[in-house]
Amino acid sequence: MEGKKVTIGICAPGSHFNPEKFDASIKFLNSLGIRTLYSNIIFDRLRYFAGSDEGRAHDLNAMFTNKDVDVIMCARGGYGTARIIDLLDHELIQANPKIFIGASDVCSLLFYLQNNTQCDLFFGPFVTELTNDMASESLELFLKTLSGNISPTKITGLKTLLPGCTKAYVTGGNLTIIQSSLMTSHEIDTDGKILFIEDVGEKLY
Repeated sequence: MEGKKVTIGICAPGSHFNPEKFDASIKFLNSLGIRTLYSNIIFDRLRYFAGSDEGRAHDLNAMFTNKDVDVIMCARGGYGTARIIDLLDHELIQANPKIFIGASDVCSLLFYLQNNTQCDLFFGPFVTELTNDMASESLELFLKTLSGNISPTKITGLKTLLPGCTKAYVTGGNLTIIQSSLMTSHEIDTDGKILFIEDVGEKLY
């Protein structure tokens, strides 16, 4: 997509979100020359969800079939994402693969898409986390991902347990979601992959 104006389709597969923060992030993305596309259904509320399971799943399915959408992102994470997996149309998604970016509870969708489709998946920010005061390194990496201009990134501050060199796809994410995915239709597939884990400090509840 290098040299092309990118359109991000935005869904809300889990919890509802702060509309003021969302509007500020949309303005920020638009100021970067990024188009955004979303339906009003993402503003629905049903208890702590962004609308019904059926409505959230339908909206995500529609994002994959929308020819104007290049990249799909979530307004925010939060509980409820895994509830819509059985309502997704993996054949439809497989026929319309796109870049999908997510983290936190949305890792359940990343695992599902990894197991059932050929989508390009990235562990990355939610729309409401994209602001004009975000870290410059994070913004640069995000924009490179959108443009397809991805280059090696050096990560510092890590402790090596076993020295060596390897090359493989990366998978992983939220520890709680990894655990809850086991023995389900969206179980994480770690075979031959580099595993990373985030949010390892979850409270015991």
